[in-house]
Amino acid sequence: MLARMPELIRYEQLDVSDDGFLSLMSDDGETKDDVKVPEGEVGEKIERLFHGEEKDTSQYSRWCC
Repeated sequence: MLARMPELIRYEQLDVSDDGFLSLMSDDGETKDDVKVPEGEVGEKIERLFHGEEKDTSQYSRWCC
């Protein structure tokens, strides 16, 4: 039986919307706007880093098969 190799997809954060969703762009230029900002400390940190004076364009990775 052949095993499928997972594919790594990287996203760069473009924006955080007022309704709490991230706008992300993959390496090939496709955008993804359906990722909800996590609740709690992680979500607060994402919003603080993005909206702060030292704007941070974070990168996210996703493994998929």
